[in-house]
Amino acid sequence: ELTSDVMSSGIIVTGGSSKIPGLGQMITRETGLAAKISEKGDESVVRGLGVIMGSKELKHLAFSIRESAFD
Repeated sequence: ELTSDVMSSGIIVTGGSSKIPGLGQMITRETGLAAKISEKGDESVVRGLGVIMGSKELKHLAFSIRESAFD
């Protein structure tokens, strides 16, 4: 399922790496897939965590990830 999403939608570059000049073009050249650079990639982790913490259905994920990182 993930593979088909990437093949149809391309790769979305987020995080601090999204600030690297020419990274999207290099990814497209090397993979043949469309690469989209997030407008505020450096904020993506914080924004995503905010969505998770604001959701009753997803909030448990934030704590399960933290706990499993130290196992």
